[in-house]
Amino acid sequence: MSTPDSMDIRQENAALRRALADAREQIAMLEKLAREDGLTGLLNRRSFDLELARAVSLQARYGTPAVLVLADLDGFKPLNDRLGHPVGDAVLRHVAGLLQASIRASDIAARVGGDEFALILWQISPALAAAKVSELDARLAAAPLIFGAEMLAPKASFGFAALEAGQSAETTYSLADAALYACKAEHRAVRR
Repeated sequence: MSTPDSMDIRQENAALRRALADAREQIAMLEKLAREDGLTGLLNRRSFDLELARAVSLQARYGTPAVLVLADLDGFKPLNDRLGHPVGDAVLRHVAGLLQASIRASDIAARVGGDEFALILWQISPALAAAKVSELDARLAAAPLIFGAEMLAPKASFGFAALEAGQSAETTYSLADAALYACKAEHRAVRR
């Protein structure tokens, strides 16, 4: 037989369980917002930096081969200015989706800047990374977006660097960035 006091306690317990479940749900949502890029759903720069530091540590400790790939969309600013931010946002989401679909679940994909993306590819040599970059480039070219009368085929420049023993995350990023800008310079020279 329930007493009024035991009924109150059960109701309070049920209310506390609901409040705790709501709080856990809100915490999970906040953690997701803090970790992910709101536009693309990929990791954001802060989360990517943590993942890169972790990758460097794993490489140093276990010798796990990995490659950092950077991608920067070519001609994105003029496209964004000409067609507007909603179209630019759609292009960014499209590229993010293609990148995410092109890597394994164990690999990492992030949006690290306006039109800049980064990948950490595990268990891959620099030679295989070069083939992967070519594949990514071909996938972008083969998947245009249509907006009204416009057919947009985003192009990107890529650069990559292997994670090497004794090399910091900053050095690896700088090497991949230098390779990216060499690729961008080649693309500009070809267009002239």
